[in-house]
Amino acid sequence: IPNVARTEILAFQRQRKDNETTQLPFPVLNMGFPKSGSSSLRRWFRRHGFDASHFMERGSYVGVAMKKAVDSGLSPFAYLKSEIHTQMDVHPN
Repeated sequence: IPNVARTEILAFQRQRKDNETTQLPFPVLNMGFPKSGSSSLRRWFRRHGFDASHFMERGSYVGVAMKKAVDSGLSPFAYLKSEIHTQMDVHPN
């Protein structure tokens, strides 16, 4: 279960400091299951000024981009722009 109160405090601290260094550690990963509120969580982060992906980013599935990076010996986040990922599963083609 997400710690909503703590997340709200961190988001407020980021907004109040107006683009100064945030205390929110990146990347932020939502480890929930499908239908567990990942779309709502993404909307919440975006509403509070954070760049967040859902299951796709720049036309690719987040999970596929993460696997490609790891297979290339890179950080799982090397090919991702967002620092907050609310859903990272891989959809079969």
